[in-house]
Amino acid sequence: MSKGLVMVFGAIARWAASQRTALLEMLRRRNCIAALTHVISELADAAGHMHDSIQLEDLQLASYEALGWLTGSESGNHAVASDVIALQAPAAAKALEASLARFPENRRSKVLGLAALSWCLHQASASEAGSKAEHEEDGASGPREESVKTILESLSESGNGDLQTLALLSFGWVSFSHPPSGAALLRSHGLQMMVSAMQRHPLNRRLQYYACGT
Repeated sequence: MSKGLVMVFGAIARWAASQRTALLEMLRRRNCIAALTHVISELADAAGHMHDSIQLEDLQLASYEALGWLTGSESGNHAVASDVIALQAPAAAKALEASLARFPENRRSKVLGLAALSWCLHQASASEAGSKAEHEEDGASGPREESVKTILESLSESGNGDLQTLALLSFGWVSFSHPPSGAALLRSHGLQMMVSAMQRHPLNRRLQYYACGT
């Protein structure tokens, strides 16, 4: 996949998910989740070979966002889409875990990567609903502390509206994909931080959009 395609993939996936039509099914049929998994692994291996660390994080961010939208959107009546997600989510989760471990300092991509990982783990565990032990091992009964901490820290940033925008998107993803973590965010005054972020950045349209959606 070219740099340009990676950069716009998040917007494409977000738009397709909002349409609730066969467009999202088409994306899934084309194995886009598998393609993004490959891109994420390639970007992790590119450490030390790309001179522009900002560009690398931008590419990671776009890949994580697209993967989150594709794995997190409801499949509706498209059984094939659900099957594709169930089949590809475990590999996507492994790629995300490896990538996040390689770049712990990339805070923007981390906050979205952890949320995308939450969706992938949710889909993977749902596809193995018959195995209660594995489901509990995934932490289904308790909050994912690292995701909650990262989102709260990003929401508390007073001057970085772009980071808070990503944190708001992650807030929604994590809450829907893993309710115990969503409850932990609410108990930790996440809602108040969300409102404060909206008040601090009233002209940031994307932040306002994700805050209202969340």
